Amino acid sequence: MERALHEAAGRQGAPTTALTGCLIREYPLSRAVLAVTHVWEEPAGGGRIAAAKGAPEAIARLCGMSAAEEAALAGRIEALASEGLRVLGVARAELGPGVLPDSPSALPLRFLGLVALADPLRPEAPAAVAECQAPAYVS
Repeated sequence: MERALHEAAGRQGAPTTALTGCLIREYPLSRAVLAVTHVWEEPAGGGRIAAAKGAPEAIARLCGMSAAEEAALAGRIEALASEGLRVLGVARAELGPGVLPDSPSALPLRFLGLVALADPLRPEAPAAVAECQAPAYVS
């Protein structure tokens, strides 16, 4: 999925620092923040950027969206999810020098949009579900 996101960003003309820069900080997925944020040092002293992806609601909160903006976003998420798509929110921040905060919520993230991914069932999934639904064998 990570590679597909980078390739799609490149096709849209977005900078792909992750492919050429140096990762200097990761804020991992947690129960408190259902998103992953990476901070990259751009090559040749071009500065630092933070890129976040995760549950759209988590990304909206990290970006400080208003209740009205979150409500409008929820409608778009529901429409995509109802088509069977997996939906992620993405955000970015340009950072200056200095110490990075302990939490991604302190980064000046700007909401970029939603990414909808088709995640088709594996061929073995129906058989696995049927096995789970079958009556348990009792000896």
